[in-house]
Amino acid sequence: MSSPDQVQQGTNYDFCQTLDGVDVASFTYQVDVKQFPADISSISKALTDIDGNTVKGTLTPSETDTLAIGLWYLIITSTDPDEVIKETRRIEVKEKWV
Repeated sequence: MSSPDQVQQGTNYDFCQTLDGVDVASFTYQVDVKQFPADISSISKALTDIDGNTVKGTLTPSETDTLAIGLWYLIITSTDPDEVIKETRRIEVKEKWV
């Protein structure tokens, strides 16, 4: 497993999901941010920035500022009437600089 992306509290974190060979316009997109082992999302929002076959998202500085220091999971869910595609990414939230 690859190392998690490093994210400092209070900074932007940009991410994307590329769906090859799929009509991305027919999907709806959601990102949920969870800290293991919690089952409840600390952040949950729709993604609407679609560029070709790539969906882009950002966790804003105010959102990353609310995340506790430690390991978190971004679960990007792409849904259309026929299928659900999930991609999980790990991020490690670091203390913000003062």
